[in-house]
This record gives sequence, C-alpha cells and structure tokens, in this order.
Amino acid sequence: MKNLRVFRYNNTILPKLQSFEEVNSSSPEGIIQSSLSASSMKWYNYNIEVKRKGSTQDFEYIRKISPKKFYDELLYKISFETNGFEYAIIKYYFHNNNKIMSYSEVMKKIGSRWFIVSEPNFFELTFFMMMVDVNYIDNIFKGVITNNKKLNNIISKNKMDVLDLNGILFDLAEGFSNGDKDLEKILDTKRIFK
Repeated sequence: MKNLRVFRYNNTILPKLQSFEEVNSSSPEGIIQSSLSASSMKWYNYNIEVKRKGSTQDFEYIRKISPKKFYDELLYKISFETNGFEYAIIKYYFHNNNKIMSYSEVMKKIGSRWFIVSEPNFFELTFFMMMVDVNYIDNIFKGVITNNKKLNNIISKNKMDVLDLNGILFDLAEGFSNGDKDLEKILDTKRIFK
C-alpha cells in the first residue's frame, strides 16, 4: 500500500439521484451516490466491477422514495495505491426513512471511472471503517492521543515512522473479541453489527 491519504468529510450529503443520466463515476463519491440511487439491475451492475444476475435491492422502493428520506452522509475516506490501481474506502451513514446505519465501501479506479469492488485483502480495513466511530478513526490514522487508554496503547505500540495499520487492526480485533469494555467505547453507535 502506498500514497495513503485520509480525508474527513464535513457535512457532505449525497442525495439519491433521480436518473441514471445524473451519474458521475469519475470519483469514489460519485459511485457511492450512483449505488444508492440504482433503481434497475442495469444501473446496479454499472456500479460494481463483478456483474450480478440478481440483487436484493428493492428497485421499486428506490424509485419511489424521496431523496430527502434516502441519502448517504459521507464521513471519512482513505485512499491509496496498490498493485497498480487506485483504491478508496469510504465510511458513510446510510439514511433510509429516518433509520441510520453505518457502512463502508471499497472502490477501485479502472481506467477513468470508479467501481465498487469486493476485495478480500481489504475486508478487515473495510470492517474497521464501518464499525469504529469516525472520531476514533481520525485519531488512529493521525496518531492522536484519545480519551481511551487502551486505544492509546494500541496506537503508540503500532506507530513507528509509518502507521502499522495491520498491527492496529490485529490489536483492535483481539481486544473486541475478548470483550474489552474500554475498546467497545470506540465503536460506532450506528454500526449494523452489534
């Protein structure tokens, strides 16, 4: 992984698009918005690298719901390069009729456009982005001391001249699996897995 960059969004809302003609797949944010708005199987497949024959998405519901009740709130993005490709992982809140859930997506730039991809090598990082509160994500990537002693130990233990992201993910996973109450405080309250 090289050229790791982090970016925290500030009140960035992506409403549902009304038509496919509005899609802008030249950025990771554009493909997130397109994915939210996909109201047909063709549109759904446009957003993903590996095409599918079916989906659990309710296209009729997406067509009918108001963009004021169906939108994404962007929170945090990490971008990097590996294996000759640009990648981005975005953490966002999905708002659906007053229900809010934390998600994260991996996107890959192929040619001049972005696609949502399923990359096994980034599963832990994607899961981390979805599960951890955005304030703590920011502190981890920037190596900033927090109000959580356990997390501070993990950050300081894994920070040399460069961030040891694998070490941090491993230590967090170990702490979570052991039911560490202090580490559980850094979890996003809107996460889908409780």
